Amino acid sequence: MEQQKSLNAINYAKTDQAQVGQHNDDMLRAQTFKNETEARAQMGQRFDMDTEAVDNAIQQAKVNGGFSANKQVYAARQLAKTGTGYNNLEQVHATVAGISGNNKAMADSLIGSINSDTKGAGRFDLAAGFGTHQGLYKATLAHNQAENAFSSAQAAHQSGQLSNADFQVATANAQVADAEYAEHIKQGYVSAVKGTGTIEMLRSKPIAQDNVMPALSEALYDARNTAANDHAGYNAEGQSLQLLAQEEAGRLSTVVENYKQSTAYASPQVAQKFDDNAYIPTTSERREVKQESSMVSPNAVTYDRVTGQPSIQYERRDSTPVYDTSGAVVRDASGAPVRNIVRDASGAPVREVLVDRQGTPIPLANPNYREDVANGVNEQSSRPLFPPGDPRNPS
Repeated sequence: MEQQKSLNAINYAKTDQAQVGQHNDDMLRAQTFKNETEARAQMGQRFDMDTEAVDNAIQQAKVNGGFSANKQVYAARQLAKTGTGYNNLEQVHATVAGISGNNKAMADSLIGSINSDTKGAGRFDLAAGFGTHQGLYKATLAHNQAENAFSSAQAAHQSGQLSNADFQVATANAQVADAEYAEHIKQGYVSAVKGTGTIEMLRSKPIAQDNVMPALSEALYDARNTAANDHAGYNAEGQSLQLLAQEEAGRLSTVVENYKQSTAYASPQVAQKFDDNAYIPTTSERREVKQESSMVSPNAVTYDRVTGQPSIQYERRDSTPVYDTSGAVVRDASGAPVRNIVRDASGAPVREVLVDRQGTPIPLANPNYREDVANGVNEQSSRPLFPPGDPRNPS
């Protein structure tokens, strides 16, 4: 039966009626409902439309042939193709659940096509992946049941048939259901981010950034907090939640860094959306990171990069200028800023070397590393292009 409905919707898409209204979002939204009565009752809340917009959409739908099961399926799919039909995942799954009900096969057919079409329409935020969409569909049905239960409890309480204590329990249950559903939606956006290339995401419509970036930022903070919790516990499979969170934080941090490095591919509006909504360290976090990267703790061991032997312990290794008590930069006789630099017993600058867990120095990736070249003091000469003595070699 579901296949027949899909075929009917495909055939309807070829008609003049469908062709005329294929880019009319409001009309298509109205046609996702069974009839005018249902559209008038639910459309405003589902698609965040005012009464006037709902009335206009319904009138356009009636002029376009009205309402039918074929139009429902067609409209739900076409809204994904326009790129502006659905504002968020909640609207997608409210529509899918409204058309399919408990018919999982019908829901799978709809979310399969919607998940496929949204990326091509510049809406990667709605392409959470088929498996994730299936979970969101189930979560939507459960949330709808919770909302219906609360509405019934509210009506019973207003009529005096439900005590205050029982109504408080019903309210608490509804709040829990709302929080659980919000978490499902957030994970849907995070899943969409993981399954999409950075450049493709940056070339999407700005509304996609509005949806996914707050969810990505919150998920990253959650992962960082759990990763720092030594008592996070274990999941049902016996896996450490702390270790899983560390892996997740690493993955999400990589996504954010890739975004930062690829913003040149984005439109100015999308790049601004990223700056406004993405995970951005606070001023204090930036300062802490800077201090951590420029200091060696009193108990740390620095190693001579040539001999590999432990050197004298120093508290600071800082390249920032030295400031006097008034806050002014201290300068030497030549006028250059005086900087805090760790030096060994001979007065030569000491470069910190990374060590492994056993304290063994990790070999440099570039054994020919030169501090003066890296800091721009001197230039590193390249190998001659031609045999020695050949006049074509640069002097």
